[in-house]
Amino acid sequence: MIPPTLTNGFAQRKLTATGMANSSFTGEQGLQVFILSKHSDTVSVLLCGLRDIKFVNVCRVHDDLTGMMSMHTYNNAVLFVDATIMSEETVRQVKTAVPSILIVVLKQKDMVPGIFYKDVFSYLNSPVVFGDLFSVMSNALQYCSQRGKAMMRNRDFVLIKSEYRLLKIRLADILFVEGMKDYVKIWLKDKNAPVTTLQNLKEFEAKLPADNFIRVHKSYIVALQHIDCIARNEIVIGNHSIPVGDAFRNGLNGFILSHS
Repeated sequence: MIPPTLTNGFAQRKLTATGMANSSFTGEQGLQVFILSKHSDTVSVLLCGLRDIKFVNVCRVHDDLTGMMSMHTYNNAVLFVDATIMSEETVRQVKTAVPSILIVVLKQKDMVPGIFYKDVFSYLNSPVVFGDLFSVMSNALQYCSQRGKAMMRNRDFVLIKSEYRLLKIRLADILFVEGMKDYVKIWLKDKNAPVTTLQNLKEFEAKLPADNFIRVHKSYIVALQHIDCIARNEIVIGNHSIPVGDAFRNGLNGFILSHS
């Protein structure tokens, strides 16, 4: 069994003290890591390596599957599982708890896996070498990033909070978005008044697919499909005129060239 000093809540506090859990990356930007192992030496070496990877945030250490079943659903999560407790049933239970999680199996260097599980993202030799660990985590980050972009391209709506309500807004209905300090106005097709939500423009921009929307001013994002006219210093969408900022002109010119 893992000593109490390495399990669950205490591990979280210990990691915070060393600075690992205070990574500058959030759940959306980096990777949330969970460890499932009964071997304290393996866990200790793994934690030391993960501490030096800036885009990693270690959430929990478990010595059995019971704790795993109460995990939150993270979009960008990686689970390290010791090969000695790995099985098809382990994979099934983990994937049931967190469907999007990437599983990395920790195995002894001379151990040849009897079964290569289809839902395992990678295998990592133990004792863990930092270079191998960093390579696996970099590949996981790239995979999650590409998966996130694909999901965003396929999504056709966005959920926003407005006046104590949660609204579902179709991306195809958005004409343009106007930033107003700490909140944004979302102008919609066939609507005379905008929908207002309390968040800044940069936060809202991250929710929009880059293939369909473009930032043209520090205060404006426009939907490419709804542009009626582009002049030197403005974009016309219906009865609205949106200014074009100098800092964003190159991006707009690239769009014009690709569609000319």
